[in-house]
Amino acid sequence: MYEKMTGVPAPIKRPDRRPDPQLHHAAMRRIVEAAGHKLAAKATVHISTFAAMGRLARPVVSSGQAFAAVLATGGNKSDAAKSLGISRPALYRLLAK
Repeated sequence: MYEKMTGVPAPIKRPDRRPDPQLHHAAMRRIVEAAGHKLAAKATVHISTFAAMGRLARPVVSSGQAFAAVLATGGNKSDAAKSLGISRPALYRLLAK
């Protein structure tokens, strides 16, 4: 139903692009109505969200990997974070552990 309305697979299917925001909201309302719910937030139970799928796609990095990356980059934390595919604040959190 979501894909028919937006032209993009539902977030749970991890599409490579997002639909037009107006189409997305219309599809969410339609899914909620079809499922018999009244709250728009209930649609996420059926199709998930783009934000949740983005979090699942992020790499899982251990503190040991973070430390090794910092050593490999000669102490350059920006380069270490880039090599791990994480942000600098995330790297600092891992190093604090």
